[in-house]
Amino acid sequence: MQLFSRGFLFRDRVDIHVVADGRALHVAYDPAMFRFEHGVAAPDQSLDLGFSGLRLHGPMNREDIFDEIAAFQGASYFRGIGRDQIFGTSARGLAIDTAAPGGEEFPLFKAFWVEAPRERAETIVVHALLDSPGCTGAYRFTIRPGDSTNMAVEMTLYPRRDLEKPGLAPLTSMFMFGPNDRDGIDDYRPAAGDADGLAVANAHGEVLWRPLVNPRELQVSVFGDAGPRGFGLMQRRRSFFDYQDLEARYERRPSVWVEPIGDWGPGAVQLVEIPTAEEIHDNIVAFWRPSQPLTRGGEYSYTYRLHWGWDRPGEKPPITVG
Repeated sequence: MQLFSRGFLFRDRVDIHVVADGRALHVAYDPAMFRFEHGVAAPDQSLDLGFSGLRLHGPMNREDIFDEIAAFQGASYFRGIGRDQIFGTSARGLAIDTAAPGGEEFPLFKAFWVEAPRERAETIVVHALLDSPGCTGAYRFTIRPGDSTNMAVEMTLYPRRDLEKPGLAPLTSMFMFGPNDRDGIDDYRPAAGDADGLAVANAHGEVLWRPLVNPRELQVSVFGDAGPRGFGLMQRRRSFFDYQDLEARYERRPSVWVEPIGDWGPGAVQLVEIPTAEEIHDNIVAFWRPSQPLTRGGEYSYTYRLHWGWDRPGEKPPITVG
């Protein structure tokens, strides 16, 4: 485990604990944990800056190198990757009032408890406490790295007010342009984006595919369902020549698939597309919205799996030519 210092974009303090032998030990901030380079002045050594998040490493690609597997930093954002991939699409613990006229509320993971894994363990468990003016919640992530890194997410939410527009299992990504969506784009690259489409496996056994767009105005698409089998933001173009970007390497960004466990009842997968003129902004959001609001004082539990990999679980590789 490596820890992130607070500063610049990530200013919220989060508490980090390591759980071992049945005890939770708080990790104290120490300025000696960090190096400040490339012209960045070191902060006052007497300050207790605290942490803004954490990332987990393990021998995923080679036994002798501990690669990044997952990172938790910023509001309730977290990311994972499969073998030979680099970070792209993110997930969040909870979305509240996304694309609502009054603005969005961003809950924060304010504390983490990381269970120290046994030697040669194949999984690691992270607990998190979510907090915001509108809701609090408890989360448990069981992370198993591999060709597809899988996260089993167990969460229980306690709304502090009626949540009319909650977003469960939200995914956040970036789409700038593609071969069929480059109006006004002056760029040598064929495409630029962490994902190129939304896939939905509904309760009727249908698999829907909706290509992403960078719209002129805010755009919201709704796919009604009851008991969804899954949905995800997928990256289907996997050749370097699909992007021709030696720095971003979009062909190595993970597809992220949400697999609900249990009956989530009626609701809809919602896709929010926000216009952007720069590829540094995450402008794509997808989540499940239940048909009924989450009411103040209630208790709501959900379980699902997140798959960070090359394809949708069980999907046959696409036919390629050349």
